Amino acid sequence: MKLVLRFSVSQKYIFFIIQIIFFNLYLVKSSFAQQIGIYQTFLLEVNNNNSYINPFDFEEIEIRGRFISPTEDTTMFFGYYAGDGEGGQNGNVWRMRFMPDEIGEWDYNYWWSDGTQGGEGSFQCIESGLKGKLIPEGKRWRYDRGGYEVPIMIPTRQ
Repeated sequence: MKLVLRFSVSQKYIFFIIQIIFFNLYLVKSSFAQQIGIYQTFLLEVNNNNSYINPFDFEEIEIRGRFISPTEDTTMFFGYYAGDGEGGQNGNVWRMRFMPDEIGEWDYNYWWSDGTQGGEGSFQCIESGLKGKLIPEGKRWRYDRGGYEVPIMIPTRQ
């Protein structure tokens, strides 16, 4: 049995318009995505208007997050209370700092340990020209993207 679908000209036109709309929505989403260079810092800053006795105490309240790489690796992370966001200790600003190590689109979500509603988002990780993370290797350091760094040591006299 062979299934044959037949569409009228107006139906084909409608399907064509729908495809254009979805493609444009995809382009709009990717063009507005925040871009972060690989091995640079992604800063997520959110507000939580709830009152806490001591928002610096992780046993009372904590913001937690999950970052999902382009290859679907998951990194669990936590944030911190940033007060007013300008150095003051009174406010409702919370932050997470994260360093992506893969190029591509990263997804993230966050939530609060007291059940306050969190959120989600994404950012685009692009090439930055940075050499990568330093990895100890014997008496020197190796960049994970290749190349070596020799630590400079200054001898001390006793």
